[in-house]
Amino acid sequence: MDPLQLPRTLLFTGIAAWLCVSLTTAIEAQFTLRLLAWACASAGFIATFLWSTRTAHRRPLIALALQSACAVAMAALFCNGYEGLLLVLLAAQLALSSSSQFGFALIAVQSLALTVAVASQWYPRAALLLAPPYFGFQLLMFAVVRLLTEERRMREEVVRAHAELLRMQSALAEKSRVEERLRMTQELHDSLGHHLVALSLNLEIAAHESQGAARATVRAAQTQARALLHDVKEIVHSSRDEAPVDLGSEIHRLAEELPRPRLHVICPPDLQVQDGPASRAMLRAVQEIVTNSIRHGGAGNLWITIERTADQLRLSARDDGQEVHAFEEGFGLSGMRQRLEALGGTLTAAPGAAGGFEVCAALPCQEREPG
Repeated sequence: MDPLQLPRTLLFTGIAAWLCVSLTTAIEAQFTLRLLAWACASAGFIATFLWSTRTAHRRPLIALALQSACAVAMAALFCNGYEGLLLVLLAAQLALSSSSQFGFALIAVQSLALTVAVASQWYPRAALLLAPPYFGFQLLMFAVVRLLTEERRMREEVVRAHAELLRMQSALAEKSRVEERLRMTQELHDSLGHHLVALSLNLEIAAHESQGAARATVRAAQTQARALLHDVKEIVHSSRDEAPVDLGSEIHRLAEELPRPRLHVICPPDLQVQDGPASRAMLRAVQEIVTNSIRHGGAGNLWITIERTADQLRLSARDDGQEVHAFEEGFGLSGMRQRLEALGGTLTAAPGAAGGFEVCAALPCQEREPG
């Protein structure tokens, strides 16, 4: 069983266990005031159980204590021998919500209370026969669920580390490409630029020493040398701008390498973004959205849609992570917003109406005319 599905499984299993335990007594017992009190205790148990399972990660300890009291009260009023199943169910909730010390302490207390309750309804020997097995089942359930939650936590840590590693690898590769491009352009500027300057100076001297048609020819050569030097500087300057990336291919590669959340990408197969800064800004936005879904939302799925219009590049993303009640924009979203707004774009981010988180971004992006 996937530990991420444990809370939902626990909910349905708990309802089924409560029904089985309660129906056994409800069918056999005759209506009395004591049966009415038992019914109140049974209703109290299921009510507090449903309350405690409203949140998938943290259960109110008061709800767990009330469940324990209701289960023991059911055994004290009309014991059918199966009330210990409810305490085993409670042990599973304790493993998700409390420390080991508190969990073991409550298990011991409620097991002792169950022993007294059974003994008051039946006799001490029956209580000593029933209580130890239920005590062992509670300890076993507590240990198994605790191991499952620890395994889930470790898995999430591995996923976060993997996503961070992919981000760092991409950043390192990009830095290496930029540094190599700058090195090559600097070499071009230093070597070829030096020779062109020297050529221009020599042509200036030749122009002063020549006469007539020869001087006109030297001046023309000098003009060409200056134009060539200007072109070299323009090439060096333009090479410092970011080259475009294959946005669709990079996002699909990220989806293939990321184990969790599962990335669902909707992107035109023929998407071509010639605007380098725009394509790179959108790729960085996707990487930040994936990181936030893992780090803050605990999402299992992330849907990303890339659209291209005549003058805009649009991104929409949503995940199925935890419901966000209080949202405060962090460093990652703030940096993403600044990057997009510097290019004339926009960014909106907010909790989704049906849970999870949603991000929408847009960048002006004009196609370049073929040269």
